[in-house]
Amino acid sequence: MKFGIAWFREDQWPLLKSTASDSEVIEDTYQEWLEHVGKFMKKLRKEGYQPVNIDFDVNEFNEWYQRNMKVPNGDSGDLNRGRVFVIRAFTS
Repeated sequence: MKFGIAWFREDQWPLLKSTASDSEVIEDTYQEWLEHVGKFMKKLRKEGYQPVNIDFDVNEFNEWYQRNMKVPNGDSGDLNRGRVFVIRAFTS
């Protein structure tokens, strides 16, 4: 089973940190996030999942939330609040 993971862009990390209302739960640096997501992906593989990186454009995300009168954070929509934002799990 494949497991989609939002894959943040390093150049957008400061934007993510500055616009997310729950930025306190987001790693301070992109490198810290990479370490956490790497561990999470390893755990998923051990559990039989195939992690799939899904490009995550913070600008597009923020624009969508503004159009829909929402606050960008990990509790909204299909996003899971935590160290790794999981977009959705899907089957192959």
